[in-house]
Amino acid sequence: MNQGATWGKWDLHIHTPASYQWSGKRLRDAATAADRDDLLKQVVAGINDSGCAAVAVMDYWTFDGVLALREYLGRPGATKCKATLFPGIELRMVSPGSFRLNMHVLLNPELPDDKLNAFKTQLKLSMGGKPLTDSYLVEWARQNLSDERLSTLGISRAILNSDEAAALQAGSKCAEVTAESVGEALRTFGERDAILFVPFDTSDGVNKIRFREHYSFPREVLAMEAVFEVANQATRSAFNGVKTADNDSFFNDFQAAIKHPKLAVRGSDAHRVADYGKFHGGNPTWIKALPTFAGLLQACREPANRSHVGALPPKVDFVQKNPQLFIKNVQVRKRAGAPEPGAWFDNTTLPLNQDLVALIGRKGSGKSALADVIGVLGDTPNERYFSFLSDQRFRLAKDNKASSFEAQLEWIKDSKDPEWRALSDSRSSSSVPRVKYLPQRYFEELCNDHVKGDDRLLQGELRAVIFSHIPVSERDGADSLDELIALRTDVIEREALAIRADLKAKNARIIQLIEHVDQPAQDRARESVRLSLIGLHALRDKRPAVPPAPQADDEPAKVAAAAIADLNARIAAVETQQTAAQTEADLQRTRIRAIDDVLQRVAALQKVLEDSKADLSKRLTVLGLKLEDVIQLTVNTVSLSELQTASKAKLSEQEALLQPDVEGTHPTQLAKFKAELATEQSKLDGPMKAHQEALFALRVWEEEWAAATGAADKEESFRGKWHRLKNIPALRAELVQLRKQRVQLSLAILGTLRKRGDVLKSLFAPVQALVDDEPQIREALGVQFSVRLSFDAFVARLFDFIKQSAGSFVGFEESKALASKLLAAHDLTTDAGLTAFLADVDDALTFTVRGGQRRAVATATILKSDRTAAQLYDFLFGLEYAGLSYGLMLGSVELERLSPGQRGALLLIFYLLVDLDRIPIILDQPEENLDNETVYNLLVGVITRAKQHRQVVVVTHNANLAVACDAEQVIVCSMERDGSNKISYEAGAIEELNLNQSVVNILEGTKPAFENRRRKYV
Repeated sequence: MNQGATWGKWDLHIHTPASYQWSGKRLRDAATAADRDDLLKQVVAGINDSGCAAVAVMDYWTFDGVLALREYLGRPGATKCKATLFPGIELRMVSPGSFRLNMHVLLNPELPDDKLNAFKTQLKLSMGGKPLTDSYLVEWARQNLSDERLSTLGISRAILNSDEAAALQAGSKCAEVTAESVGEALRTFGERDAILFVPFDTSDGVNKIRFREHYSFPREVLAMEAVFEVANQATRSAFNGVKTADNDSFFNDFQAAIKHPKLAVRGSDAHRVADYGKFHGGNPTWIKALPTFAGLLQACREPANRSHVGALPPKVDFVQKNPQLFIKNVQVRKRAGAPEPGAWFDNTTLPLNQDLVALIGRKGSGKSALADVIGVLGDTPNERYFSFLSDQRFRLAKDNKASSFEAQLEWIKDSKDPEWRALSDSRSSSSVPRVKYLPQRYFEELCNDHVKGDDRLLQGELRAVIFSHIPVSERDGADSLDELIALRTDVIEREALAIRADLKAKNARIIQLIEHVDQPAQDRARESVRLSLIGLHALRDKRPAVPPAPQADDEPAKVAAAAIADLNARIAAVETQQTAAQTEADLQRTRIRAIDDVLQRVAALQKVLEDSKADLSKRLTVLGLKLEDVIQLTVNTVSLSELQTASKAKLSEQEALLQPDVEGTHPTQLAKFKAELATEQSKLDGPMKAHQEALFALRVWEEEWAAATGAADKEESFRGKWHRLKNIPALRAELVQLRKQRVQLSLAILGTLRKRGDVLKSLFAPVQALVDDEPQIREALGVQFSVRLSFDAFVARLFDFIKQSAGSFVGFEESKALASKLLAAHDLTTDAGLTAFLADVDDALTFTVRGGQRRAVATATILKSDRTAAQLYDFLFGLEYAGLSYGLMLGSVELERLSPGQRGALLLIFYLLVDLDRIPIILDQPEENLDNETVYNLLVGVITRAKQHRQVVVVTHNANLAVACDAEQVIVCSMERDGSNKISYEAGAIEELNLNQSVVNILEGTKPAFENRRRKYV
């Protein structure tokens, strides 16, 4: 078992003592076999000390160095080389002009010695076409080097002709091989065993060719399948297919030239042992692959993801800083004395790669079983969604096989030793999840719960991820997105409540005014005045006549008449006083009620202020301020209390004067005077009695006349009715103003919704920016966070108030169509649109058109029996149907309307890209709801990004996930069907031949199905 492809330092350009430019004692100079072995031992020690996982020996013109090392390492007792030894050869190749191009070839370490020599013999020297051998290099030098060239080399013709070693060195420095022979040798050996290694901007690299003079040749070289040695970081990124600010100006043209991303590395070019592993600028080359030729080719196919030049690859650095976030291995074994006879997981030990692990296998092979095991050990809260370790399968109540097995997770680093846990044990409620596991059933429920009308599970997951992107310092102590939204919008909600309270009062007054100023009310007022006037005329005509007072005939009659006159005067005076006292008492009662109302409002305001002060004080403390530094609010009700006391005292005085059966009060005095009056009147007879009766009848008539004519504030009097009729224009003017004010309040409510929307947008901004930075997501799906004002509820909710059987809204379908038409005709998110909409709806509720005639409709006739006009208008103008929908959209489609596949894609984007949690994530067949195009165009990029900052384990049947995502480790699952149910796991890198074939067989069935991904495969 192995972890698959892991990061390691690779130095693909070192030399050995076999190189003619070696700085130090060369193999040719070794006098004895012991001297030679000592040189080779130093080389091996230097390679081991370099810490490299792989090195490539690039001696000039020869494989002698690597062959010598192979021979030495093959001996018993020889120092073991810790790095893979890649054979290579450094050449000079014929190129246009006078420039001689440095060119290398890397070969498969598994090639035997004779094949290396065979490769070399296929290379042909220029000017003669002889094979590349030491003898022909000597011959080439003696035949082709001019005296001038020899002079620059510091060798005389005589020495050249007489000294084989000098001639070989001269040939090595000056000879060239033909490009054709190099190409032919590469074709002969094939891409599995040989690849070009091309210096670009290093020693005599392609970059030195004059591109304008020799346009086609360098483009041909750049387009070759090769590893390029590149010094410049911006150019290296361009080779890898990564656009940066430093290569943006030439990136597109460069990509066109190289055809597809190429592996770009930096070698040490060490010519002495002491320089092994010492990369230029201290930036070694890191490659994430098995240290094999197949691993190198895999890095060539995925250069951006598989290579790095620098101190440490970012992922390695992250793992070293966060070892507690990465699983090192998982182990499962059968418990001692377990009753279960089947082998199942017994003796399973699986090291896990820190990047992407793909679990593959046929149905029922143990893929989900392993995922469930990791989920259990990682304390996932999604245990009820397990497919294998469920009470329907491995945890059956009557046959709990899980109790026979125990397992443990070992983390790269942990504060406690790994613990063995029974697979039957459930998660403790106090445990903290260390993995994020999405079982297939859980994923399916998230993708399909909207069908049942319940989106809470999905919404909860998405909001949790969004909340994770809000810095802790900006969360205001909230523990969730909903809680933070409530905190941030609390003031806005209070503002909206205050506006709606004002609106409610205005609606009540408007309804009252409508009842007084509409045409029926006006007609009733006129008729009431007319009838009242008729009554006045009739009453006037019935005014009793009072004959002249007769002369009293005797003294007693005179005395009685005088007493009667005096008593009438007294009665009139007391009645006047009693009326004044009653008026004053009524005034004080009104005054006291007003004072009580104001005091209650002040108390309510004071409570609101006190509640707000506590919140403000907390917020100001964070700013280093005190509440009194910013706000000083005082409530002084002393004057109100004094006024209340005075009014109550006055009321008591007046009520005392009006008490019946109390000596000295107005009612008692009146009763006394009237009794005395009756006594005196009884003493009269004849004309005097008739005169007094006439006076009494006149007084009764005058009282009736006064009551009938009345005053403006007496509604049932003539003047009250006349005032009401005359006041209708003023009431209409008030109604017009109130309706305008009501619309302004509606617009103010709309403003609070906009403010709330702005708050939501600010909370979504960090995640939106992250999504916008991902071209694949932005262009393929158009993912965006939407904060949208929705008024769709209007159509349905309107008919909670009206009957659909009167006025404009008649008929079920017709009414719904009219409401929809009114809604669609305006943009209610704008002030003008909302104003026009409210006017149109109000008009439709108030008037109807029948037979071409516009007629007023009484609100009462259209309301449902349990509804009031106030409720209807509070609904309409209070925008109770307006909603602020916030969430995700794919293109123009809202979350709740997405298909299961779209929801699945969105979920995976969130879990893999947006989610800031860095604990391992395990996905069980996430592609089930996705089509292949979505998998390839979207999911591949997202998973590739996700594995840069967390450990990803995927159970999959889809080749695009395992292959296109370039899984660093593939675990092939299989189960024996012989009764033992033995589950086996074979782990390794995707570039390994045996695993590669398993991927082909399991995921697609046949090799031809992978032809469109040939560059991914051996």
